[in-house]
Amino acid sequence: ADIVTRNLKATGISTFSNNIDVNGNADISGNLVVGGTINSSDNITITKGIPKLKLEDTNANDYELRVNSNKFSIRMSDTLIRLEIDGDGNVMAADKT
Repeated sequence: ADIVTRNLKATGISTFSNNIDVNGNADISGNLVVGGTINSSDNITITKGIPKLKLEDTNANDYELRVNSNKFSIRMSDTLIRLEIDGDGNVMAADKT
């Protein structure tokens, strides 16, 4: 049977066996774990003091895309800079920590 409610408060673990359709904002204050593909028809924005996107490879080195102090970098394993572009457009390709 369908349950129609104006407000729903669930505590503990909630399991959904089918799709969840959210027609507004989803405010998630913990970790979001996705076992499939994330699709977006709009921009994906990461806002933080040093925003980064980590690409974790289960079979090889991990990489991340990072912005810090007006520099965009591609790093390996969170420390070794493979490529860096500063705010003036200067490009550095080297192994730098």
